[in-house]
Amino acid sequence: MDSTIINWTLDKQQIRTGIEEILSDKFNIYLDTKVGDAGALNFFGRKINLNVRDMLYLFYMLEQKWGVNFDDSDVDDNSFYSLGGITDIIYEKLNH
Repeated sequence: MDSTIINWTLDKQQIRTGIEEILSDKFNIYLDTKVGDAGALNFFGRKINLNVRDMLYLFYMLEQKWGVNFDDSDVDDNSFYSLGGITDIIYEKLNH
């Protein structure tokens, strides 16, 4: 089955769930999505506290998982460093 066909059927919740799975499986980061807006928390902030090396690993894992390529403008955008923001960026790449 062609992976691009699968990509077009993904919605934002599926992408967000996939990112949450990577955060929990690979980095032992569990976001409590029932309290507050976990999607707005900065990956480098006190509550998540992802280090730069792990952010690079996350970057590459996300590119591989969804077959997208992040460019400089994505990385320069502060929303790239939150669950909600990176979900939106991946969604836009898959649907444009």
